[in-house]
Amino acid sequence: MYISILFLFVFLEIGSFGQEPGGKVTSIYVDEYGHQWFGTDRGLLRKFGDVWKSYNIQGGTPIEVNFIKGRIDLISELWIGTTTGIIKINYSSSNIDSSKIFNSINTGFQSDNIKGIDFDNEKNVYFATPRGIGIYANSVWRFYTKLRDVFKNDFTSAGVIGDTIFLGTFGEGVARIFKSADGYSGASSYIPPWSALPGDSITCILIDSKRNQWYGTTKGIVRHSNNEAKEGWDLIFTNELPNLHINYLAEDKQGNIWIGTMNGLSKLNNDLKTITTWNRCNGLPSDTINTIFIDKDQSVWIGTNNGVSHFSQSTFTNTNTSNYTKNFVLF
Repeated sequence: MYISILFLFVFLEIGSFGQEPGGKVTSIYVDEYGHQWFGTDRGLLRKFGDVWKSYNIQGGTPIEVNFIKGRIDLISELWIGTTTGIIKINYSSSNIDSSKIFNSINTGFQSDNIKGIDFDNEKNVYFATPRGIGIYANSVWRFYTKLRDVFKNDFTSAGVIGDTIFLGTFGEGVARIFKSADGYSGASSYIPPWSALPGDSITCILIDSKRNQWYGTTKGIVRHSNNEAKEGWDLIFTNELPNLHINYLAEDKQGNIWIGTMNGLSKLNNDLKTITTWNRCNGLPSDTINTIFIDKDQSVWIGTNNGVSHFSQSTFTNTNTSNYTKNFVLF
């Protein structure tokens, strides 16, 4: 009887919440027209009011999107990291006007699996990949497989403050490099026990409005408010979170930090004391939170393993994105 009940529970769990192709939402961006972009495991979606468009590339299986980053200083441009390279698009209010596809063939990158993207104030673009870091600067592509003091090359995420680039790694903490007129140098790292990182595998990086660094790891989160490796590690959360494996971090206008975990969504109030958590029992379509985007009206878009949810006025409105990834147009 126990085995039968257990089997029934597993069946109901898979049947009710199992991931459908196109249902995994990995990245979200809301553009200047108020339209939503969703990266999924079966391509890129854009929602115009009640109208959906799905985009993909010519031939092969549908692309799997890892990351979407919109240019803050240049509107109508998106950089999209996928498992098979980079797509740069320019768009208008109703269409994609132009697109360029970059991969290991035309960039010299040693990996096409783009995990993280960020920009500096000079419009240079930084890419984190499992085989090294890529840089697009002054129309030139560069790729580095090794950095001094960082022995592995499995990079997971990127964040930029001024001329300092922070790169999350899988297994060696945070790599830090400096940009100068002569190029990139001064690589160093934050890694336990020489820093207060709760774990050495970094899953995401957030640079907040006060220029603090927030690091999500597989063992919790930490805020770093100093440039010194051993100082300024002033905030670590463990027991208050629904899961210590952090997938994403975002900041709203009030300075609250939104935390996506493997077992629910949390909000850390700007008092740095109060944490509120939501999961499927509260209306989310899945407990696995992959990405978060704060809209201009301060509502929250949440990408999960079972579609996207829009959290507004204390209510979750869920959409099964797999319904819209079946018929696509080509870039």
